[in-house]
Amino acid sequence: MREDELLRVIDELLEGYGYHSCPSFEDLPCGADDLTFDALRKSFSAAKLELGLRQMRTLSLRNSEGVYTNLGLMLSDQCSFSFQLASFQGTDVRIIKDRKILEGSVLSQLEQIFDYLEFRNETSGIIKREIPIRADKVQLYCSTCKKGVRVGFKLDGDKKVRVCKKCGKEI
Repeated sequence: MREDELLRVIDELLEGYGYHSCPSFEDLPCGADDLTFDALRKSFSAAKLELGLRQMRTLSLRNSEGVYTNLGLMLSDQCSFSFQLASFQGTDVRIIKDRKILEGSVLSQLEQIFDYLEFRNETSGIIKREIPIRADKVQLYCSTCKKGVRVGFKLDGDKKVRVCKKCGKEI
């Protein structure tokens, strides 16, 4: 049996069991009709995007009948799912140094997780180290133009002098 025939037969078998008609968990109605999306709207507005009824249907936050889905519930401010975070003393997982339970929209919970991890990361820091700068990336400062400028050369008698390309003043 060829591969395409095999896939067709499997597809027919699954169709007989109603496999394709079963929606995923996210597509099922959540049973709530008064959800708010302040955290999601904030994320959308930061990305300069609109979050209206059409976008909610496109993202499957609402189904074709206008009912909120479980995905809509997870991204709403009334999300009933929560994350639990803990930090431990060294490598011993029996000694809990700090514990936090997060609630709200999954997006706001993710932001809180990142803040928590950043706060708890004790190995982070700023490393200050002097490194050389390539000579072609450095410009001479012109006091007349008040900025770094390109340099030209001019002969002053038998002496070669550096001058500002913009104003012509000797540097």
